[in-house]
Amino acid sequence: AKPFSFKETVSNLVKNKYLMIISLVMAVQMTAFMGRIAVCAYWVIYCLGSFTMISIIMTLPTLLGIVGSFAVPAAARKFGKRAVLMGSMIGQAIGLLIMYLAPFDNMTMVMVGNVIFGIFNVGMPMTLSMVADSVDYMEYKTGVRTDGTAYATYGLATKLGNALGGALGVLIMAGFGYVANAQQTAEALKGINITVNLIPCILYV
Repeated sequence: AKPFSFKETVSNLVKNKYLMIISLVMAVQMTAFMGRIAVCAYWVIYCLGSFTMISIIMTLPTLLGIVGSFAVPAAARKFGKRAVLMGSMIGQAIGLLIMYLAPFDNMTMVMVGNVIFGIFNVGMPMTLSMVADSVDYMEYKTGVRTDGTAYATYGLATKLGNALGGALGVLIMAGFGYVANAQQTAEALKGINITVNLIPCILYV
């Protein structure tokens, strides 16, 4: 067996620009999605004023994403994976924008945004499928398969996005004056809404 070479592994990784793009997209997706999950409960509790809505608001996107995923194979064959990935993220951004603009007492508008966000929650599986494509393309261009390196890079991107999303979300809320277990100011509520909905919306775009 050929001995492991760190220099060669890095060189192959740099050559596969498509893998690097996909990994970057995944990192941004995870920052938006996991960052939102980390602080979404604060939005529901303080902005919407309803503890009981936490389970619905946070579970619905996952359940609807499963429903939306049934249409993904046919859509990918017809329009291509890149177009479906872009469409899913734009759809999620629209759902988030609706929730951001919704008055806190307008639960109908909030739920409409949440449903749209959930139906288009199919981007991460699509990104993962594109990693395999990038490996095949790398082999076609260079004769070298980089499966291990590709999926390790992708895994690192998911972990990076997960960590950044949660940490930055809390820091941004604190910057707007959020104080735990206290009555929040109008500025703090605005900051929570921006953190939970607007910033992920921008990241998806």
